[in-house]
Formats: sequence, structure tokens, C-alpha cells
Amino acid sequence: CALRVSSAGQRTASSTQSVFSVAACIASLCFSFQLHHQGFVHDLDQHCYKPVEWFPAGNIMAQPRVLMLQELNRTMARMVAALHHIKKQQETLNKPDAKLLGELQSASGAVRGMLSNIHCALCLLGTVTSPTADIPERPPIMRAFQHKIEGCKVLWNYKVIVTAF
Repeated sequence: CALRVSSAGQRTASSTQSVFSVAACIASLCFSFQLHHQGFVHDLDQHCYKPVEWFPAGNIMAQPRVLMLQELNRTMARMVAALHHIKKQQETLNKPDAKLLGELQSASGAVRGMLSNIHCALCLLGTVTSPTADIPERPPIMRAFQHKIEGCKVLWNYKVIVTAF
């Protein structure tokens, strides 16, 4: 990732980097930290590399532009909620200064930035949509390991979709 860190400790991108390339960088770091903190070194196929039902299936880039942007808008709106759940769960498992928590916060900011850009693009195309941020309800009682797997799957799918751009 070619991100600079400012004197204030914030990541900045060069003027040639798009919001998606910054998001892809953050997604990769976030996924890596998630793997490290959760101890998922083996059996990634079994635990993490699984689809998430609210992520688009297939290549959304092949869709007409408006449909692709609408699908991306819905997905990123749900991603904001999912990142909130993952961060909340990780706060109970990690120290407050854990790198993973910082990466989750950065990912949330990147997703919000993408949502803003997507919304602007849809407005310019004459299409205004209100994204739904609902994600499927979680079972009321989930073991910590199930939360870890869910977070791993969401972050892997997020990484895949943003690196496609």
C-alpha cells in the first residue's frame, strides 16, 4: 500500500490514488490484522473464504453502471453496520490500543468515503437511492469463535470487492 502517514497519524493518499485504492489498502491491512488477532492461520478456506449473503455474487463490474453503483451502494451501507458489529465484538477481545481496532476504524472511514462518492455518482446519473443498512439478524447467542469467523468472512469479502475496483 502506498499510503503516507501524516504528522497527525492519519493516512493520506497521493492525488493520483482513488478512494477505492485507499479502501483496498485498508481492507487488506484490516483482513491481515483480523487473521493475526484471531489466530486464523490454517483452514482459511474453511473459515474465512466464504460468501456473505448480503455481498453481491459475481462480478458487479459487468453490470450496467447505474445497477453496479446501486448494488455497491447497498453493499457499502451494510458494510458500515457490519464493521460496527465487528469492532464492537473485537473491543471485548482486544486491548484498547490494538492495531486491529484502529484498522477497523480506518475501514469504517473508508467505507463512508466510498458511500459518499457512490451517492454523488448516482446523483450525477440522475438516480438517487436511499441505501438500506440492514444486515441479517445475528442469532441472539453466538460463541466468540462464531463472531470471529463472521468477522473474517465479512472482511475477506470486503477486501475482494474493493480490490476489484
